[in-house]
Amino acid sequence: MAADIKNYLKEKEKRQKSQDDYKKKIRKHRLKIVYRVLLVVAALGAALALVVVQAKRHIYTGYDTVSSISREVSSDATDIRLKNSILTYSKDGAHCTDAKGNVKWNQTYVIQDVKIATCGDVAAIGSYNGREIYVQNTDKQLGTITTTMPIRNITVAETGRVTAVLADTDVAWIMTYEADGTNSYTGQAHMTDGGYPVSISLSPDGELLAISYLYVDAGVVKSNVTFYNFGPVGENQSDYMVSAYSYSDLVVPKVQFMNNDTAFAVGDSRLMIYSGTQKPVTAGEYLYDDEIQSIFYSDKYVGLVFLSDQAETKYRMDVYNTSAAKVGSYYFDVDYTDIFFGDDDMVIYNESECQIFTTDGVEGQIKRTLVSGLSDAIAESKIPALDLAANYDELANYAMSAINPKLAALGLQLATFVIENISLPEEVEKAMDRRTSMGVVGDLNRYTQFQAAEAMREAANNPGNSAAGAGVGIGAGMAMGQMFAQAMGQQQTSAQQAAPVQQVSPAQQGGKFCTECGNPRPADGKWKCSCGAENIGKFCTECGKPRG
Repeated sequence: MAADIKNYLKEKEKRQKSQDDYKKKIRKHRLKIVYRVLLVVAALGAALALVVVQAKRHIYTGYDTVSSISREVSSDATDIRLKNSILTYSKDGAHCTDAKGNVKWNQTYVIQDVKIATCGDVAAIGSYNGREIYVQNTDKQLGTITTTMPIRNITVAETGRVTAVLADTDVAWIMTYEADGTNSYTGQAHMTDGGYPVSISLSPDGELLAISYLYVDAGVVKSNVTFYNFGPVGENQSDYMVSAYSYSDLVVPKVQFMNNDTAFAVGDSRLMIYSGTQKPVTAGEYLYDDEIQSIFYSDKYVGLVFLSDQAETKYRMDVYNTSAAKVGSYYFDVDYTDIFFGDDDMVIYNESECQIFTTDGVEGQIKRTLVSGLSDAIAESKIPALDLAANYDELANYAMSAINPKLAALGLQLATFVIENISLPEEVEKAMDRRTSMGVVGDLNRYTQFQAAEAMREAANNPGNSAAGAGVGIGAGMAMGQMFAQAMGQQQTSAQQAAPVQQVSPAQQGGKFCTECGNPRPADGKWKCSCGAENIGKFCTECGKPRG
């Protein structure tokens, strides 16, 4: 019976072990599958990232015409982009053409001085000193607005809402209309008080209105950038005004909404960017000395075009984003008709030329190439970090050889490469500073001394009445004491190893007492045994009797 139980337990143990082994095999197999899947996903991700990077960095030198559309327009007609369509207008009328060449609508009128405003796929067309405003989108006409006074300026929202500056004797009326001609809001701007509205802009949703006022105060030219809110927040404010910013000795001829929560204003020496969906606030400002040639914007970027500060190019465009951060400066030679922004690129073109930049730009790509080449040069040179400063010329030569092949793909060549300074991470610099400080010490023992001295200095800087400072000071003092004791012991050990060892008896050592037994030391260090022999040490050299 006992044997059967024993066999049963053994069999059970074998089965359990077999099941455990089987489970381990299954787990191992599943892990292999997971690892393979992760490896494939990582490889695909890396390949996709490589394709994206290569696509962004690719430089195109030609193009193919996919399709073309013939059309007839008058010599005085002007084409502008309206979303993905083309709006063509002149003194005699306007029409909209889609990407396939189909004319979506046609509006006839007689206008001597056309005032036009666009927002998204909506356009408003009026006449300076006229009294009618035509509102339409890319598909159809939305309505006609008739004013009671001459028009000076207009702006439009994507909703079809239009705000117009109307002229009166000594007052500029600021009237807001819906696309069907209904008057929604009315305001006044007095030349003697608030100034003249030189620029106006509606947000895409039509809820916010920005106006730049120009006035003279005590002989000083000033500008006010004022924001109005037509929503519930503005209803509780006087004249719907929710925020205003004054600028002395500055003319602000342009204010513009980029999207529903970002606007910008351009002065003769300053760019201001505002953010906020209810009460816009200043997000950032940039100063400049050069004269602005043109201003272009999208819902993500605003670009200011200046004459180039480099002899090789004609123009420079400084680009900023909605976070009020400068994206970069871009240099080009195209005598542009228009510049527009995509999500991550910009197109500069005229009737015969076109240049496309990514927001990284060629400048950003060159910077990345230089940094990458220098990193490769440092790795290939195998120069220790401590010695980098003494080998800048050698590193520059390594960098030249690494960078030029990459720049050749851009049609560029690096003639000289000068390294002024290589900044290392803070932790590495601290370690290098400590290693340099320890260089005067030379060995580990002296490094211990150096560390203890550093600890003493740290403790000395702590307040004397602080318990923590006192504890640090005591600990550092003990460490210093131990360090000196170890140093003295090591020096003694070194001296003993260096000098010949001479065996002396305890009685021959200095002092008044024996270092072995503690008995008083005889004056001459000798003792006489009862057998008559004179000895030095604990035992008689003749009879072996211990010293009494």
